[in-house]
Amino acid sequence: DQHIPQLAKFAKFLNENGMEHYCKNIYLRCEEIAINQDPNNHLLIFEYKQLQAKQSKENGERAIALAQYINCLDYIESHLDPLDEYRSTVLNSLGQIYRDSGEYSKAQSCLEDALSIQTQKFGTQNLATATSMHNLALLYKDIGELQKAENLYRSALEIKAKLLGNKHYETGVTLNNLSILLEYKGENAQACELQKEALAIFQETKGEFHHDTAASYCNLANLYRISGDIQEAEKLFNNAIQIYEKHSKTEDELSLAHALNGYAVLLHNMSRFSDAEILFRKSLEIRIKSLGEKHPIIALSMQGLALLLCEQGNYNEAKKLMNESLNIRINSLGVNHPYVAQSMYSSAHLFYELGDYEIAKEMYQNSLQIRKNQLGENHPLTAHSLHGLSNCHSELGDYKQAEKLMNQAVAIQEKALGLNHPDLASSLNNLANLYTIQGLYQKAKPVYERAMEIKGAVYGYDNRSSAGTMTNLAGLLRNTGDFKESEKLFNESIAIYEAELPLDHLHKAHAYHGYAELHNEIGELVTAKEFHDRSMVIREKILGDEHPHTAHSMHGLAVVLHELGDHKESEKLHDQAFNIRSNKFGQAHPQTAQSMHGMAILSHDKGNFDQAHQLHSQALSIRQSIYGDDHPHTAHSLQGMASVLHDKGEHQESHDFHDRAFYVREKVLGNAHPHTAHTLSSWGALMIDTGDFETADRHLHDALHIRRKIFGDDHLHTATSLHHIGMLMHEIGEYDAAEKHHQHSLKVRKAKLGDNHPVIAHSLHHLALLHHSKGNHDDALKLHQNALAIRMGVYDVDHHLIAHSHHGLGLTKHAMGLHDSAHEHFDTAIRIKINSLGKDHPHVARSYNALAELKHHQGDYDESHNLHEKALDIRRKKLGDDHHLTAHSMHGLAHIKHIMGDQLNAQEIMHKVLDMRMKLFGNNHDLTLHSFDIFKAINQKLGHTQHDDHILHSVQRVAPKPKQSSEGLFSKLKNIFRPNA
Repeated sequence: DQHIPQLAKFAKFLNENGMEHYCKNIYLRCEEIAINQDPNNHLLIFEYKQLQAKQSKENGERAIALAQYINCLDYIESHLDPLDEYRSTVLNSLGQIYRDSGEYSKAQSCLEDALSIQTQKFGTQNLATATSMHNLALLYKDIGELQKAENLYRSALEIKAKLLGNKHYETGVTLNNLSILLEYKGENAQACELQKEALAIFQETKGEFHHDTAASYCNLANLYRISGDIQEAEKLFNNAIQIYEKHSKTEDELSLAHALNGYAVLLHNMSRFSDAEILFRKSLEIRIKSLGEKHPIIALSMQGLALLLCEQGNYNEAKKLMNESLNIRINSLGVNHPYVAQSMYSSAHLFYELGDYEIAKEMYQNSLQIRKNQLGENHPLTAHSLHGLSNCHSELGDYKQAEKLMNQAVAIQEKALGLNHPDLASSLNNLANLYTIQGLYQKAKPVYERAMEIKGAVYGYDNRSSAGTMTNLAGLLRNTGDFKESEKLFNESIAIYEAELPLDHLHKAHAYHGYAELHNEIGELVTAKEFHDRSMVIREKILGDEHPHTAHSMHGLAVVLHELGDHKESEKLHDQAFNIRSNKFGQAHPQTAQSMHGMAILSHDKGNFDQAHQLHSQALSIRQSIYGDDHPHTAHSLQGMASVLHDKGEHQESHDFHDRAFYVREKVLGNAHPHTAHTLSSWGALMIDTGDFETADRHLHDALHIRRKIFGDDHLHTATSLHHIGMLMHEIGEYDAAEKHHQHSLKVRKAKLGDNHPVIAHSLHHLALLHHSKGNHDDALKLHQNALAIRMGVYDVDHHLIAHSHHGLGLTKHAMGLHDSAHEHFDTAIRIKINSLGKDHPHVARSYNALAELKHHQGDYDESHNLHEKALDIRRKKLGDDHHLTAHSMHGLAHIKHIMGDQLNAQEIMHKVLDMRMKLFGNNHDLTLHSFDIFKAINQKLGHTQHDDHILHSVQRVAPKPKQSSEGLFSKLKNIFRPNA
């Protein structure tokens, strides 16, 4: 009982030699002896109370330590000076416990009171004051008061340097913590310099193999990792690990686990997944051995390992570890601790990667609420939760909410971290992604560029993080039509990824997918297929075949296979992607709408117009609801609707949808964008069918000009424009110009797609029609047969394009005198068209009309009359009374009535035809003159010898005018005609 000092020394010895669990009882015994010897020796009694609390704290018995420190405070209030330095010491310790428990407001109160006492007692130039500043700075960092933290660290550093010197160990401790703060603020260059100073001090004062030296190596290694100096970071982590492995104390074992965890993160970032997994597991094993299975630090190793396993595709174990980690922290820290929020955030990230966006959203919301409550609304970690929650809303299609949340995150980060922090760059990158998704390309580009500038300054431009923003910017430039710059950036980002990442990595899959879409856009379909294949293989391997990202690759590959003419495989992939997306997101999601759009285009090309119309309509409704009316994706659906309505023969509706699509694309993308050109080209083709050749010419040449400027002459999109202009030239009788355009288009298409693609058949079909019009029937027959052979190999036998080939063969064989064979082809064409297009489609009317002409020549006037009436009914219903094709059917009907002797009805109908054709084509056009000849013959049959009718006075036979150049055609051309209607 007389040897309290010796007992205290013995306790200290036990503590230093790993037997700290005995110390607390010894200190308690010392306190009891001190009370028995002299109950008024309050300072000595207090000292042993404090030593007990300190030992409990060091033993990890936080709740016991908290109660003991509060007891110390009560004892000071009762027996000692409340403004004494002892009270500030207890407040500092209490503040640390509250800080570790996540009770930051209580911690702040304790630590600020401690500093106030130290300042009043000793002034600002005192080591005890510097220590209090240091402790309060640690808390300020935790609660996001980063500038206050930096100010305190710098004040403490100034005091220590002045009182102890620049090379003192305590000076090094503050340099180390200031460096960590500056790293957190994104000021990596200055952080690195300070950490080097700290390391030099530790090496000099503690030696090369001290644990503080090793800790400094770890901190410096993290800075090198962030800046991209991977080799130096790896070297420093190895230095630290070697030092820790030389020691056997529990403290050093835990430090070793910390170093292994940091090194594992580095290896994870380097995509050395196997090596990283070994270190994560070793770190976890050490921590469990030293701290038990329920300690909150265990959760940190579990989280790192879980995220690694997630990236490797081992989702079951990843979910198990993440769930264990979260439960450990909840049980040990309570549900409202910031570390629990961090575990929820990591769990949310895991579920986000798995594509379980609703679960991820809920967990991000939970982490956000805790962080707001515990850290405040303007803390950088609150911004992290906002960022993650925004990503979930984006994936779920709620872009406005996603944009709102990401802007909040950006505002917090700009204020808390400054304008050059990598976390800010990450949020800016995702904000730009949101602008891109919403079609706000002009807003997105400068935001991407700002993110790139920050990442380039922090990491360098050849870093994987910079490559991520580079890939996204490349995608934006692809969308805006800047294909050369887009390809340059894609190539740069892919080169970085291939240098840094393993063969199968999701970042590479993302870049490959974007690169494939670029090559699809520019018509390099083989390259597009190759990179979609590579992207899908990686995603299937890592994510599985039911993940939304895998569905994204399936969709992209399906689109390319469709373009390449592999409709069966395209349909299979579209169905798979649609099923994944609709099961994961439901029907009213933008990704589901994207699948509907792709399936609609495929159904359209397969001739399933009703199904295509329904799918386009559904996709349009979803896109309008999510994006609004003026979005590029909405314009895609409008364009799809316009095209399918055109082929359904609903020309006025098609015109209206073309008009809306053009308005959106010109407004959002500009009048020189390839998508705007696509609408102009499609609209021009519609105008050919409606007989508005002047508008058709304007639209088609505008589209050709845009496409030539962007793609050049040897591109599929340019070939499409040349094909449509060839069709127009044919319609207006410019046969030489038509053949030139068709031949150029065919040459490009064969070079890009081979000889057996359905688009080749389309070119051959129209060349055949042209040769038919020119009287080259043998050439026309061969071309029609080639086109039909290709189409039979691609499409079902009842496809409307096969019907077109039969129709063309019927025309040519009729002209060659092969009437029976021609009849068979027309019958087949009519049957297929009725089945695939419906009985009232203009294409059905066209075949009725052609068969009527054949029946006329065969002398079957009743059947010819019947067919002409059926064609006329359809054309009046679908095209209107004033359409040139309606006039064509009326002409045929009047002619057959004339042949059959019904002169009065023939005269009435032909009178209307002449009125229409003079209005449409002028008085001296071949078609007008042909109608005049029939009208004249009818009148002669009726016994008319005087022609008082204004039509007969105004029409006169003139010599045919020479063909004009198609250049400036419609400013000069007055005589327009339509062959083979």
